[in-house]
Amino acid sequence: MRGFIHRGILLALAALVMAAGCKKKQTEPTKGYLEGALSFSYYRYLGTDGQKDTFEVDNKLYHPDFPNHPEQGIKYRWQVTPGMDSAVDATNVKGYGSFSYTYPADTIGSFSVVCTAVPSGNYYSAGVSATVSLVRPGWKADCSLPLETYEASKDSIWSWKGCEYVSTKIGGKHWMRINLAAEEDRNGTPVGTGFLNYEIMRGVFGGYYNWNEAMNACPDGWHLPTDAEWTAMAVAVKPASASDVPQEGKKWLGVAGEMMCYYTFNTVQQCEYQPTVNVTENARMDVKMMGAATGRQYFKYAGRRAFFWTATEAGTGSALCRSFYYDSPDVYVDAMDKASFYASVRCVKD
Repeated sequence: MRGFIHRGILLALAALVMAAGCKKKQTEPTKGYLEGALSFSYYRYLGTDGQKDTFEVDNKLYHPDFPNHPEQGIKYRWQVTPGMDSAVDATNVKGYGSFSYTYPADTIGSFSVVCTAVPSGNYYSAGVSATVSLVRPGWKADCSLPLETYEASKDSIWSWKGCEYVSTKIGGKHWMRINLAAEEDRNGTPVGTGFLNYEIMRGVFGGYYNWNEAMNACPDGWHLPTDAEWTAMAVAVKPASASDVPQEGKKWLGVAGEMMCYYTFNTVQQCEYQPTVNVTENARMDVKMMGAATGRQYFKYAGRRAFFWTATEAGTGSALCRSFYYDSPDVYVDAMDKASFYASVRCVKD
């Protein structure tokens, strides 16, 4: 019995000590939050010639203690990785919240840019990040680099308006193996745009053109193929396992994998095709999932679909496109608006 009482006294004393300790603990003051949303302007794609990029805060945050002076009470810190071991404060090159960085020359790959807003007083910091890719001009997003896999018995290499092209013979006709990248049509008129309106990306993914531009964008001696010419090419490469012979104006069954390829961008594979596609690239057409654009502003389906204009009209204001899906073995036909839809272009020799 004595032992039990003694143990109870010890437990009671321990409880009193804990209670006393709890009374002495101070409550941490609650931190506040900055107002607004943080973002900054930057170039998503740049060349590899040691370019300098300036990042500038364009969507500002506001410090509650300085409601009429958003430039006060907040310090912006920047870090680019790989490249910088630690973050640095803004250098105010173009105004508060700006930072300039020069990328290493002759380097391809992606860099992470992080901007952190550090407030004075008892407030939480806020941050935002973006990815910048350094790319080499030229067809680096292609199937094993076609200029290096040139086969004299099948292919020809030629240049037009500053870009080298590879063409291959299918069904008696010469087809471009890579997307057209011309910045001017055969009359010297500016046409098309690069991916996300970055001109450097024309030499990687090819250009995006509306139908009116595409009709005049092919080199002299070449033309935008009709849907009938696309179909004849599909018949020439149609796999024996396909259930139907490709027909003009209709979906082609089981043909897509014969024209599609696995491809890389900045040494990273870009598309995970579904097993049902059975990518073989037997046709040597190097079809890649470059997507499309609407109104030269909204780019979509990159990595998932590919669209190619045909010269065949489909009624007032529209024309036919041949479209490929990353997860379908078939090739589709779609009627798209001539003026607002921007697709890739392959030319065929006259």
